[in-house]
Amino acid sequence: MTQFAIKFQKDTQVRYAIKKTQGNPEYNGIDVGTLEDAKIWKTERGAKKYLETHVLIGRQGERLRAGWTSIEVVEISPQQQWQANNPEVIRKAKAKYDSKRPILSFRPKPEILKWLEKERSPNETDANLLNRKLEKLMKLEQGLNS
Repeated sequence: MTQFAIKFQKDTQVRYAIKKTQGNPEYNGIDVGTLEDAKIWKTERGAKKYLETHVLIGRQGERLRAGWTSIEVVEISPQQQWQANNPEVIRKAKAKYDSKRPILSFRPKPEILKWLEKERSPNETDANLLNRKLEKLMKLEQGLNS
């Protein structure tokens, strides 16, 4: 079953209109509105009507338009619906994945950064470059130790 939500976007920041709470949720609640908390409509027409009559009216609507580059009604895919309805499953799976593949963070010296930039292939990400160089180093060390 198709569902719809009101999405607010500015650059990479995306928020959704949330269910009614205390205060003025159409203006204040958007800052914390994730898809899990979003107010959902069964029809696109219902979402557009709510957007026009409750969100984009008066001075409040002007403030919203000024703060966000895009305010639109979007369709929520079945995958997004499942993820919003099962956040605990997602958290557990992510924790399991992260425990097996930890994220390492370090700051290389400027001369190493300069060397890595020279060695980078076109369209190669930082992660791919570092993995390629570390694999090469691993093979070199294994060859010396045999």
